[in-house]
Amino acid sequence: KKMLTFDGFMESKIFNVESDIVNYKLLSVHYYLKDIDSLNDYFTNDASKIQKESIKLFGNYFSAERRVLSTLD
Repeated sequence: KKMLTFDGFMESKIFNVESDIVNYKLLSVHYYLKDIDSLNDYFTNDASKIQKESIKLFGNYFSAERRVLSTLD
């Protein structure tokens, strides 16, 4: 929930990703932002700090990848 403290981060949803891998939990977290400027501000000012904190907290038991999605309306 820390991510929701950043400007423009409005909502998050956590999804379980179905997997056949035993003893391995996959999650997908979706963040909903006010606008692309909020995302760019996060990338510029906060992303590297959060990445370092995550590595320190989870070590090799953690991996992340980003996808930026937008609606087609």
